[in-house]
Amino acid sequence: MFNVVTPSDTVNPTDISFLSCFPHEGECVFAPGTFLEQTKIVETTSMNFDGEYLQYRTLEVAPTLGRNLSAKGRAQADL
Repeated sequence: MFNVVTPSDTVNPTDISFLSCFPHEGECVFAPGTFLEQTKIVETTSMNFDGEYLQYRTLEVAPTLGRNLSAKGRAQADL
């Protein structure tokens, strides 16, 4: 599970919920070259599902552009 935090306007996702097979869930996509960087573990959850013990973590992630795709990276590559 991911909790996506977008701290800036430079890497905002595009909402594609209208294309989803699960209309009650939100879905989005990021531009090619976008990476999700883990910032922290929000929680660890355990549950019993049909007699099977499951454990999962919810991670907080922040989208970042790849180094070679960022404006800063392009400026440095031009030098």
